[in-house]
Amino acid sequence: MTPDARPLQCWLDQQPRNVRELLSRAQRIAEIDRALHEHWAQQPWADTLRIANIRGNTVVVFTSTAAALIPLRYHRKALLGFLKQRYELACT
Repeated sequence: MTPDARPLQCWLDQQPRNVRELLSRAQRIAEIDRALHEHWAQQPWADTLRIANIRGNTVVVFTSTAAALIPLRYHRKALLGFLKQRYELACT
């Protein structure tokens, strides 16, 4: 590492506000995604789910298989309740 090299976080902290907001948002979505997998660890279909985005009151969930959509629809209320209780998200 060169003497003038600085950690990435220092560089990111100096970036315009919109970049910092984007990174903060991405970190929050990743945190929620990890919590989802921890909470639903016993469910094999949950491994295929990813929280892709949160837009206002809408949670965008990505799944790599169509087969995961059936149990996801069945457990939708529990998932939304988890998000509301743990992250105060009033999502649909």
